[in-house]
Amino acid sequence: MTLPDRPVINDAQPGRMNAICISDPHATSFMVVAANKTNTTIHAFEYVKLQQAVDLATHVGELGSITGTVRKIEPNPNKSRALVLRIYIDDATIAFSKHS
Repeated sequence: MTLPDRPVINDAQPGRMNAICISDPHATSFMVVAANKTNTTIHAFEYVKLQQAVDLATHVGELGSITGTVRKIEPNPNKSRALVLRIYIDDATIAFSKHS
């Protein structure tokens, strides 16, 4: 599965959605919160495990597109009426590009 381009941002901007947020620049796993354009509705939590660590700090300000294997997709576990998926992606890589 390939996810859409998302900006790579510093963790100094907590609570950001639709972005790859850096909490550990050499982590091999992270989570992306996928929401609508106005960030008022969360659609999914995307849990990503990379093939190998990537120095995300060197890519702040760029766009990253995540490609990997879907291990599991789960619906919202808390029985609410809102559908918020949990998507688990393994063996992932990130392709970086500059903003146009």
